[in-house]
Amino acid sequence: RLIMVREVAVDFHARFSALSRQYQYHILHQPASDAFLQDRCLWVRGDLCVKRMLDAALLLLGEHDFSSFRARDCQATHPIRRVLDCKVYRKGNIVTLTIAANAFLHHMVRNIVGVLLPIAQGRKPIAWAKQVLHARCREEAGVTAPCHALFLTQVCYPDRWREMMEASQVDTLADTRIFPYHTP
Repeated sequence: RLIMVREVAVDFHARFSALSRQYQYHILHQPASDAFLQDRCLWVRGDLCVKRMLDAALLLLGEHDFSSFRARDCQATHPIRRVLDCKVYRKGNIVTLTIAANAFLHHMVRNIVGVLLPIAQGRKPIAWAKQVLHARCREEAGVTAPCHALFLTQVCYPDRWREMMEASQVDTLADTRIFPYHTP
């Protein structure tokens, strides 16, 4: 639904003017699925170690060639991206990966989750995340995680547009009205 419309400068571009973006990926970790969260979380049962997932995710911080995490039909001109921040935390049965970068490749976050999950489940070593990154080959990575658990939660713009954005800011897709387990 449309919440607000605002005129912007002619040189503003919602995608290309952004300095960074932040996404969250939500995982429901419990023995049985939850009908109310099936469209907002990836359901995983069995072993899932948040610390292993975080340790592996931190190996992706910094500027790298993320070709291993790029979708085949990605239209980006180059695979170099800078991951600025990465957190993995649990609140109840919800495990959340929060990742911020200057930009993302097509399916990059979902492919990162596809690598982090086998590590968190103990099926792959933590170092596998770095091996996949350095391979620069999509075939070396895990499966692409489903899209229904991925949320864009923040976009940062240069100062000249920040005031405009703050004036029109609305709650994120993961706010407490939509997703009660969100931790800011």
